[in-house]
Amino acid sequence: MSSQEMFKYVLIPSSESEPITTLEESKAGGLSDDYLAKRAKEYFFAKSNGAARARSLDEASPEERKVLAQQIRDQYSSSSGNNGAAGNQIQQMDDEMILNLVKASEASATCEITALTVPTALNNYRGVSMYGNDRAKDLKLPINNRATALLQACGHQSNTIHGDVFVGKYHDNEIEDIWERVDFTEDEVQGNLQDMEWVKISKQKGGGGGAGGAAASLSGMMSNSMGGQPSAGVTSSIGEENGYKWTQTEDELEIKFSVSAGTKAKYC
Repeated sequence: MSSQEMFKYVLIPSSESEPITTLEESKAGGLSDDYLAKRAKEYFFAKSNGAARARSLDEASPEERKVLAQQIRDQYSSSSGNNGAAGNQIQQMDDEMILNLVKASEASATCEITALTVPTALNNYRGVSMYGNDRAKDLKLPINNRATALLQACGHQSNTIHGDVFVGKYHDNEIEDIWERVDFTEDEVQGNLQDMEWVKISKQKGGGGGAGGAAASLSGMMSNSMGGQPSAGVTSSIGEENGYKWTQTEDELEIKFSVSAGTKAKYC
């Protein structure tokens, strides 16, 4: 495969004793089957031992399953806060329904995406995204100081990144009907971040970066770049199952599925 059919991205380990490395994947997947997102999900799924946890549910005794289901109900009841509707729904589910939801979550390869920058005219329609473990805090993974510094350099001051992360760049111009991966190497995330040209652009008005708050969802940051307000503190989780892909934030759930070649958004 030629170099034009490949793209580069980086892995930033949480341990500073491990070097930041540049990796390569094929561009062939495009947006619908992005190889970076796929590799990230596989990496974090293996790291979090999700398959083993799903298997342990299958092997649990009836009494253990009953206790676990009740623990989940109690957890939602005590932590629902303003999200009382979710707690009420959990309370109304039977044990098997609750455990099936847990198993589906454990057995699904997912990751969390944080937008460092979104594509705008000023940055030549180049976006940079960070892919992390969406269970990082639950697993008590260590703070990733280098990834956190990168996030903050792009104008997102309220977030702390835990665990290893991948970072990649893409070209997305809807007017010209372009979406493709472009190279992003370790040289762009090391040294004095404030001197990096893409970081400088990200902090300008319309440059695609943050505005001093928490990192926003992709949709929120796009809204902000066009004059709206971002949903502060929101990142996205993505997964894939049974031929469709889903993206979930605190505010919305988006489901993606394949359509016939040549189909445009206006037809859907």
